[in-house]
This record gives sequence, C-alpha cells and structure tokens, in this order.
Amino acid sequence: MVTLVERRSGYLMAARLPKITAELTEKALIRLLKPRRGAVKSITLDNGSEFACHE
Repeated sequence: MVTLVERRSGYLMAARLPKITAELTEKALIRLLKPRRGAVKSITLDNGSEFACHE
C-alpha cells in the first residue's frame, strides 16, 4: 500500500499495490497525483526501499 497525506488538510490518498517495488510505487504515485497536476508543490518521501530509484 502506498499512502499520501496532504499536510495542511490531512486529506489521504491511497493505492493498494500487489507488491512493493520502486516501479509499482512510481506508477501508483503518478496515478494518484495526475488529477492534481499543478497543485502539488513538493513531496516528502521516507527512506523506504520502494523509493530507491528516486533521483
């Protein structure tokens, strides 16, 4: 499962993943954030292995 929480409002977005991998996490994040294009200014990630491909 991947979750996103908007800090100010506490609005939660979540997606169930069949397996936690960097590739599946990336696709889920894009799918969750695409409808909010332009509204997202930054993303804070934890140090999970699913973010290993982040540059």
